Amino acid sequence: MLFSILLSPAFASIVEISPSTLNSSWIVTLNISVNNTESINISKVSVYLPQDFKLIGEVDTSVNYSLVENPNQPNPLIWSNRSVEGIINSEETQYFWFKVQAPSAPSGTNFTFAINLTYLNATEELFEINVTIIDVDTPVFFDLNFSKPNNTRYSPEASYEFQIKWKDNVNVSRVIFSSNFNESINLTVPIFSGDESEGVYIVNFTGLNAGTYWFMWYAEDVSGNWNNTSNITYVILPAANVLTVYVNGITSNYTIFENGTDINITIMAKGTICLFKNDSLIICNKDRLEWKQVLDVGIHEFKANVSSSDINYESNHTGETFFVKIIYPKPRFKDLQAPSSATYSPGATYTFKINFYSPAFPANNITNVSFIFGDQIHYLPVSNPQNETYTFNLKDLAAGNYNWKFCANDTQGESNCTSGTLVISQATPKLDILNVQDYIAPINKTIIGVGCPPQLTCKLYLNDSELPNNFYELNTNEGGYYIFTFNTSGNANYSAASITKSMTVYPPREVTTTTTVPTTSPTANVTTNQTQETSTLLASNVQDIRANVPTVFRIENADLLKVTEVEIVATENIKNVEVNVDIPLPTEIPTNFVEKNKVFLAYIKITTNISSEKVSNVKIRFKVEKAWINANNIDPLKIFLYKLVNDSWVQLPTQKIGEDGNNFYYESTLTSLSIFVIAGEIKTGFPWHLVLIPIVVIIIAVIAYLFWPVSARNEYEKLKQK
Repeated sequence: MLFSILLSPAFASIVEISPSTLNSSWIVTLNISVNNTESINISKVSVYLPQDFKLIGEVDTSVNYSLVENPNQPNPLIWSNRSVEGIINSEETQYFWFKVQAPSAPSGTNFTFAINLTYLNATEELFEINVTIIDVDTPVFFDLNFSKPNNTRYSPEASYEFQIKWKDNVNVSRVIFSSNFNESINLTVPIFSGDESEGVYIVNFTGLNAGTYWFMWYAEDVSGNWNNTSNITYVILPAANVLTVYVNGITSNYTIFENGTDINITIMAKGTICLFKNDSLIICNKDRLEWKQVLDVGIHEFKANVSSSDINYESNHTGETFFVKIIYPKPRFKDLQAPSSATYSPGATYTFKINFYSPAFPANNITNVSFIFGDQIHYLPVSNPQNETYTFNLKDLAAGNYNWKFCANDTQGESNCTSGTLVISQATPKLDILNVQDYIAPINKTIIGVGCPPQLTCKLYLNDSELPNNFYELNTNEGGYYIFTFNTSGNANYSAASITKSMTVYPPREVTTTTTVPTTSPTANVTTNQTQETSTLLASNVQDIRANVPTVFRIENADLLKVTEVEIVATENIKNVEVNVDIPLPTEIPTNFVEKNKVFLAYIKITTNISSEKVSNVKIRFKVEKAWINANNIDPLKIFLYKLVNDSWVQLPTQKIGEDGNNFYYESTLTSLSIFVIAGEIKTGFPWHLVLIPIVVIIIAVIAYLFWPVSARNEYEKLKQK
């Protein structure tokens, strides 16, 4: 700290600081006395605090307040005059005091205060006065603890951790742990966490035997001050000497064996183990005892204790008492017959059958046999106490899990049981919808849902509308598309089930036949048009085509024909090009479409009045109802158009191009027109067993038809005619 001060050799006032020795980090009031020995008054006193001193406050002076201006800044502290007289008169002593906190420093550290006096004639006089720090505070400790409590039991390989926290107003220089653990008298312990002013210290020991120990912690600070804990006693008690007893490998104080069984007793403990049978000593061994013998029928009492000379283990004179019961062979069973799983079936019978026999007959006989099913106990009569087969029947069980148990008791009060679980799973209703297939109008059929169990409620729907009484009279002269669904929500015995079938009714079509009529005049062919009904299904579109330019023919009646557009690219300009889309007659289809895992939607015939040589490319766009896809479990990405080529169906490149709320839209590319099939592939994992349901229904219907009485058969004929 530098001062620019004008000093006059004539001035020699006296300045002192009290006290001149300060305790490290303590808060103390410093008193500065100024004795003005000069002939001129002092007008200002400035006190400069050394670095690391902290001003606490309580700044005051002995000067009359009417003469002095109190200081208002922490460093330096300045007392200045309010009047022309000054604040300290000649030959007068005044005092200035304030409270500070001394820095944390080792003993013997000096700090210099600078006190500057200003006289009325503006001359100044500087005094540099030293104060000395002494460290009188010893380190303090807290959080003294250990990982295992005092009076803990001995445990091999146990680890014992001792911890303390030391704090000092300056710094701790070293920490010592003194104990008789493993002859470790004085251990210098490094800091574990924190710093030298406040840190945690830890020491660990392993392999300590049972016994009484002592330990103390010591800490020294940088000023040589020491502190220590009291002498702490730490006790490790001997471990409880537990006897571990095995009878034929079983740890139990009561075991049962059949006569003729070798009894092997193994006992382990620390020390000398002795075994007594019915209060008679039979054997003693150190640390591990083995004894083997065949015992007579009856209950045998054994006792074992241990005496230990090992300081780490107590003696256990109370020991362990255990019993071994020897019995005649218990009843045995064989030929067990018990259902483990079944599907719910009304009125079904479930038979449980078992044979119990006594190997020790007549010394030990079967006294009673019981069958426990659920919470019910059923006692079965015993006719032959030596060997007998027992049967129990249950009927009409609901779906669920049932626990069962067969037990046989003998003369000596022992029993032998066997148990299991019968799981009856929900049945799946075999629903079907009769008379759903494609027809050509006019049509008069009864669509009926069958296969609904009596305890269920089943509902038949047409296009999501519920039908009363689960049947529908289909009587129409027009084309249409129908989706029928027959379902049930099931109950505890039956799972939910649903079957959906779709059908197309095609409009009546015009058929032309040629008839040759014999005559005496020259032979003539007479053509007769026999019109069943005017066709309304054929869709035609006529346009002009420009060479190499795609021309789109939009198709009406797409809901029935499925085709929405036919795009043709021709090699030359052609006028009045006609595209026809229709449903082919059965006689026009030489080979029905049948492929594994494929379901066909519709046959289509597409023709045009230009030759295939003039066609370079054709695109057929068609739609498929989402309801049909869902009903038949079809993968919407595996819908294809197939073309009839030489009496075979050839799959065409087909891609999905869009969708709306009701339909998916597809496009196929080819070079010529013909008869086609739209078909879809069934999703992987489709429950193929459901496909057998209609076949089973048909077989049952045929059998019923063949064997029903005549009156019932006539009723069925009437239904079939519809």
